[in-house]
Amino acid sequence: MAEIVCPHCRVKVPLQEPGEGPPQQIVECPGCGMLIDLNDLAQRQEEQAVAAEWQDIKKRRKRELNTVLVIAFLAALVAGVIIYVYCILNP
Repeated sequence: MAEIVCPHCRVKVPLQEPGEGPPQQIVECPGCGMLIDLNDLAQRQEEQAVAAEWQDIKKRRKRELNTVLVIAFLAALVAGVIIYVYCILNP
């Protein structure tokens, strides 16, 4: 028997087997009594999966950007030291 988890109270809600009649679209939670729309629930799960992937991409981009900024800062620092030493040695 298939089960889903109620998004409101996190109680397992049993679903009908496909051969027991017409497919259910709306199920009532035995724990909190809320009506759960199965189509809406499936759509939310897809959106959450896409959002999780996007957040991972954003974290990766931020990490890459931080690395580039650190390298640019260190390169500017080294260039500044070289120019300073050159100016002191050749007045």
